[in-house]
Amino acid sequence: MRTTLMTFGGILVVIIALLFGMRALSGNQQSSQPPGKKTVIAPQQARTLPAPPENLLNAIFDQADFIDFIFYNLNYSMSISEPESVRGAVAYMTMEAVPNLDCVPSMGKIFYKSDGETILEADLHFSPGCSYIILLNEQRQQAYACNISENGLRNLGNMIGNVGTKPQ
Repeated sequence: MRTTLMTFGGILVVIIALLFGMRALSGNQQSSQPPGKKTVIAPQQARTLPAPPENLLNAIFDQADFIDFIFYNLNYSMSISEPESVRGAVAYMTMEAVPNLDCVPSMGKIFYKSDGETILEADLHFSPGCSYIILLNEQRQQAYACNISENGLRNLGNMIGNVGTKPQ
C-alpha cells in the first residue's frame, strides 16, 4: 500500500511540475510589443471617385435628347425621348460625391444620347440606402460618381419598384 501511495504521489508531483512548467513557458512567450500597447488595425478606406463637374452635367443636360436604361437582371429596359423627361432624368445626377462606391453592385447601364450617338455612359447603382451613378469616360473607365437626387430616387423607385427593388 505504501508503494501505491508513493507511486500515486510521484505521479501527482510530476503532473503538478508539468502544469507549472507549461504555465511558465506560456508566460515567457510575450508579444514583441511594449506592455500596454495593443494592435490596432486601421479600417479600410472606402473607395470613392470625384463628383462630376458642373460643366459636364450642364453639357449632358443641354445635349441629351434620348436616354436608355438597360437593367442587368430585370425583364425590361426603358427609354426616354420626351425632351422634358430627358432633362428630368439627367437631373437625377447631383454634384454630391458618393462616400462609398462598394455598398451595392451596379444593376444596369444608362446611355445618354444626342442625335443617336452616346455622349455619356454610366453605371446605375440602386438599392435601399445606397443609390448612385458612376459616370464612365470615353475609355469606359470610372471617372466620376454622384448621388442620385431625391426626385431621381422617387422616379427610379417607381420604375424599378415593379420588381421589388425600391429604395427607402
